[in-house]
Amino acid sequence: MSVQTRTKTLSQKTIDGLLAIAAAVLANPKDYNQEQFVNVMFDTDTREIGCLALFHSQISSTERAHKLRVKKTRRASLTSPIESPFFSKVKKDFKLDDEQTRRLFGSTIDWPEKFRTAYNNANAYTKARARVAERRIKHFIKTNGAE
Repeated sequence: MSVQTRTKTLSQKTIDGLLAIAAAVLANPKDYNQEQFVNVMFDTDTREIGCLALFHSQISSTERAHKLRVKKTRRASLTSPIESPFFSKVKKDFKLDDEQTRRLFGSTIDWPEKFRTAYNNANAYTKARARVAERRIKHFIKTNGAE
């Protein structure tokens, strides 16, 4: 996969929002699973398990708007994560293009190899996996969304 060079830099608002997602994932590693980008999983009535886009929705939306996104996602039969209401929100809020949205918020298959390998080697629902997500987000910021 070739890396596109972007001339537009990420805004400070976007950087702050991405770092807030990283902090939320680090604070709640048992709720993080990057491969749950289409279906929001519930293991109790109150605990949601999901990807970076789900975390963004939780921390940046009203409870009502977040629950509506969850409901739409659970009812939909999506063929691509980009179709998810969670992806629409991150794309709009952070002013990302489709490729940037997929590269950061999609499956780890779209992540650079070093992050994908580290994610796959870390145990699920652990601080180690959350730290991989944090490093992935910071790398995305450092490269202005190019990687």
